[in-house]
Amino acid sequence: MGTGLMPEMVRQFRWEQTPLGAIEHWSPTLVASVNQMLFSPTPAILAWGDALVMLYNEAAIAALQGMHPQALGAPYREVYKEVWHLVGPDMEACFYRGATVVRENMLIPLSRNGVPEDCWFTYYLIPVFEDGRVAGIYDPYQNNTEKVRAQQELHDTQRQLQQVLDATTDAVFSLDRQWTFTYLNSNARRLLSPYGELIGRNLWETFPDAQYEGSPFVLEYTRSMEQGVAGEFETYYPKPEGWFQVLSRPAPDGITVFFRDITASKKSADALIESEKLAAVGRLASSIAHEINNPLEAVTNLIYLATISDSFEETRGLLVSADRELQRVAQIASQTLRFHKQATKPTANVPADLLGGVVAIYQGRVAEAGIAVAWRQRESRTILCFEGEVRQVLSNLVGNAIDAMGGDGEGHLHLRAREGHDWRTGRKGVVFTVADSGLGMSAGTLARIFEAFYTTKGLTGTGLGLWVSQEIVHRHAGRLRVRSSQRRAGGVASGTVFTLFLPFEAVSRS
Repeated sequence: MGTGLMPEMVRQFRWEQTPLGAIEHWSPTLVASVNQMLFSPTPAILAWGDALVMLYNEAAIAALQGMHPQALGAPYREVYKEVWHLVGPDMEACFYRGATVVRENMLIPLSRNGVPEDCWFTYYLIPVFEDGRVAGIYDPYQNNTEKVRAQQELHDTQRQLQQVLDATTDAVFSLDRQWTFTYLNSNARRLLSPYGELIGRNLWETFPDAQYEGSPFVLEYTRSMEQGVAGEFETYYPKPEGWFQVLSRPAPDGITVFFRDITASKKSADALIESEKLAAVGRLASSIAHEINNPLEAVTNLIYLATISDSFEETRGLLVSADRELQRVAQIASQTLRFHKQATKPTANVPADLLGGVVAIYQGRVAEAGIAVAWRQRESRTILCFEGEVRQVLSNLVGNAIDAMGGDGEGHLHLRAREGHDWRTGRKGVVFTVADSGLGMSAGTLARIFEAFYTTKGLTGTGLGLWVSQEIVHRHAGRLRVRSSQRRAGGVASGTVFTLFLPFEAVSRS
């Protein structure tokens, strides 16, 4: 029987007081079965004879839940009387019919220190034959309680996660490293229902329209999958038709994608942008009226003087002056048309021309307000952009600067266009600066100036100018930042500086 705790206890036990009789009278079959049980590396029980007298190895002590050593030599039915209704039918099938019984993760409540505890066992009941009949049951088993509890906790966690993901307004799906769908929440299943069951299917084969040159789906999903980098983008997709905001996140076995339908908000944003464009037209119309009115008055006066003059040379000089004023009107009209020209593709533009064209439109207001303009420019590469949109941004910045300084004749407007770089990424491009000597903005105003409908101009402002400008700059992969100070005791100067960065090559619209 070997050495160790249980072999020694079996040898020392008074078996003559049990149905098995003295150990020296045991049959060879019983001795062999006891040895097999004692030397088993896993927990094992041997139940012998009609009384199913119990013997067990050292590995089985832990599962006896405090019934050791009383269980040694006791009838199996007595030891496990509280759960006999669960295990008894299997024991009887094995002993009386010679059936081998296998149970996996069988729930057997056992008492630990008088407290019931759910335990799970996988056990094998193997009949031991002697002289042609079943003499005992060999019962190797595994205590899977910790494993089952861990699986239950995992299942509960997954269920809770499923509930959270189903409750979120986002659609969520997961892909493994072969781009195969492994999970979809309820919103994803609803939005993607036209494609049928997606679990187990390949993303690119199911959504071929997502694969094209420059596709954000391909670029961002691949970055998340291969580089472990989070991605975010907005794009249009034909089925289901609409605009979507998409976030891709790396996961241990692939990526998880969150997306939501933003078609309605996109339409609302577009409507706001159109509203701001109309408001911009109104503001420009007012500025242009000032600009055109002065040269037209001059032309009227010059023509009148020419009609009453008797001198050919004087008349000729008056008409030359009138022609010069009309050319100024033509230039203003040309700048206005360029401002509102709609483009479907970006064009190459000289930075100084973009800013200079906007300044030309506001010359009348600048002169009337007595604002001194300091204009600096450096030679620069052209930038690829949507000209009308960039002019709209610059016009908004210049117009706001003029408004901020009032008309006291002491304002200073500083304008600059030069090559530079993105202060966050280092990307090369052009930096525009629009600085004024106005009253400046408070910290509270600075925190909100890019919000839609926030305005400091009362009824005369829409609160959309800077919000739309920020949208336009974002579409051009640029950045717009601002700093401002208000006059304090001690004579610290006040004013606001807007800095606009645009890369040399604008990002195309989706």
